[in-house]
Amino acid sequence: MLDARPGSDLCQQLISLTERLSALAEAETARLRARVFAPAPEAEERERLGRVYRTEVSRIRQNPALIAAARAQDRAALTKATQRLEQVTEAHAAAVEAFRKVSEGLVRTIVEEVARAREAPRGYGPKAASQPSPRTGQTGVALNAKA
Repeated sequence: MLDARPGSDLCQQLISLTERLSALAEAETARLRARVFAPAPEAEERERLGRVYRTEVSRIRQNPALIAAARAQDRAALTKATQRLEQVTEAHAAAVEAFRKVSEGLVRTIVEEVARAREAPRGYGPKAASQPSPRTGQTGVALNAKA
């Protein structure tokens, strides 16, 4: 929870919080687009700020009077910062979805290759019929669609 007086003080703190969250999401989106697949160094900060943001937005929805006394320019700046955060969040979601699809595609390709290698015919049997490998259908990799 933010330690701010209702009105412009609360608006200013929310604007700062919203802008920081936007910057963190933009940085992570840039890393995903650059194919840098390491954990985000600011993940803990982003999660903490995200919880504070959700709490404050919930408080304001329940009690709009908290920012009603703020200057019109502060409310407008908060609206603009919120719209930017929404745009950045949408771009971040698209980058995460693209990363997920690439990752799933790589895993699926590896699993299919392992399965093909294990299903290769062992040789020929009576009357030139091919004999399947004794491990047909078994793979060494398990897929989890939720991962």
